[in-house]
Amino acid sequence: MRTPLVAVFATLLFTLNAGCAEEASQARIEVLFTGHNPVGIPDISSVVKFDADERPSLAAYDNRSVAHPDFYTVHDFLIDWNDGYRLEFSFYDGLGYSVDAILGVRSEFVADCWFWATHLNGVAMETGISTTAVASGDVVTFVYTDCSTGA
Repeated sequence: MRTPLVAVFATLLFTLNAGCAEEASQARIEVLFTGHNPVGIPDISSVVKFDADERPSLAAYDNRSVAHPDFYTVHDFLIDWNDGYRLEFSFYDGLGYSVDAILGVRSEFVADCWFWATHLNGVAMETGISTTAVASGDVVTFVYTDCSTGA
């Protein structure tokens, strides 16, 4: 019995495409409260899948008539991750966006002086979330940090 030509072609096409299918990029996000958590939320560690060719934060830049970098940024990564985590951002001319709050825990520079320090692969970021690239396999960490001690 002969196999219909259409079935052979479909099997061949499926086999070829299976080898070419691209897996989504993924990186890990960690949110560490360093023992100072006014709302009692435990530290967070989760994997975020993303498409490095997309720019989920682009609308925020377009709304301000500011160019978005031509790469996937920490800001894009946060937008992909934000699933009820109540992220809040501020924009500063010439500097870009910064993280004000995660899960309602806000940076506070007046009273207790705490802020969200950002690390990429264990190293403090020297650039902001608007201009730091994220690649598959990276670990992006937000550490609630005491301004007075740096820890």
